[in-house]
Amino acid sequence: MLATGRTSATMKFQTGLTSPTLKIRDQAGTGRANLIIGSNAATTVYASVQGGSSSPSGVLDLTGGTVDFLLNDLVLGLAQTADIGNGVGYGLGTMTFNSGTIDATNVVLGRIMDISSTSATSNTAGTNATATHATLNMQGGTLLAGTIVIAENQDSSANNTSTSGTYTRNPNSKGVFNLSGGAATVTGDVVLGTHTSATPAQAMRTRLSISPAGPSPWEAI
Repeated sequence: MLATGRTSATMKFQTGLTSPTLKIRDQAGTGRANLIIGSNAATTVYASVQGGSSSPSGVLDLTGGTVDFLLNDLVLGLAQTADIGNGVGYGLGTMTFNSGTIDATNVVLGRIMDISSTSATSNTAGTNATATHATLNMQGGTLLAGTIVIAENQDSSANNTSTSGTYTRNPNSKGVFNLSGGAATVTGDVVLGTHTSATPAQAMRTRLSISPAGPSPWEAI
């Protein structure tokens, strides 16, 4: 995990290295691991690191080197916690790469997990409600994904607004995938915006950008 709770962080290759490589596997060194960038969540699915209304920002810039990732979940921008009066704290995640291979079962760009709250007036949307919570910049290399979900909101809260009209729960989720080089292959679904609540108060904002013009480096099987 990179940038969690109340801590922001930037990770990149050191200047001056010759052909650097970053390899990620599980603890055994052979299986799939999880990579979470920008997380403010109480979940036990990955790790419980929460910081109230804080918005930890994680930047993983791997340009200039080669990646070799074998992942189960690649999640950028994970949120689940809120603070009375200050609202929801969003994880903000950005990742950029231009060489190598990322093989991930699930790619999630912006995920709001279920936020536990009994007071409809305690949790506002938060100061980063309209920010871009997840950005994946693919400038080259190979992405092999089982599924890609951009802007996912799992908060099942039904009570969405306070008496003043301020959104109090069901926070925003916004994700962006900029594909400008390399080849991305998805064997399953590509989902743009999803919400589990029957009465969502906020929007799921997505953007899938493919450039330059011409044959697309995107393949869905």
